[in-house]
Amino acid sequence: MRRLDSKGLTLLEVVVALGILGLMTAGILGLMVAGLWAVTDARYHTAAVLTAEGRLEQIRAAGLRALGEGSGCGPWEPVADPEVPEAAGLEARTCVDPSVAYNLGRVTVEVRWHLRGIGRTTRLITLIHAGQGLAEGWGGP
Repeated sequence: MRRLDSKGLTLLEVVVALGILGLMTAGILGLMVAGLWAVTDARYHTAAVLTAEGRLEQIRAAGLRALGEGSGCGPWEPVADPEVPEAAGLEARTCVDPSVAYNLGRVTVEVRWHLRGIGRTTRLITLIHAGQGLAEGWGGP
């Protein structure tokens, strides 16, 4: 039995305090893990957007004719970009619709990846003049 003038803590008080501290620590660790996953997601998304933008710039420079005749989507190909280390797990494909309107073609670049068993896709779409590419000079309307 505890005396009223004692200055120490009982075992029950210590156990309750440790339980509260443990719950707080678990909550903080959960937030840290969620933050790390969010950073990883953002890195993959950034790599996907950079990859898609790079492919669109290559197509813009070469011209729509460099993709060949017809429309449709190409096969999914692994992305190998030494400047973007996160690109190792990415796959990309290019889709073309050459006859949208006013001599413009719609080019879509899709980049996909899987993270923690969840598939994600980033898609960039642009219109490109069906004439010459930027490397050859503007073909005009």
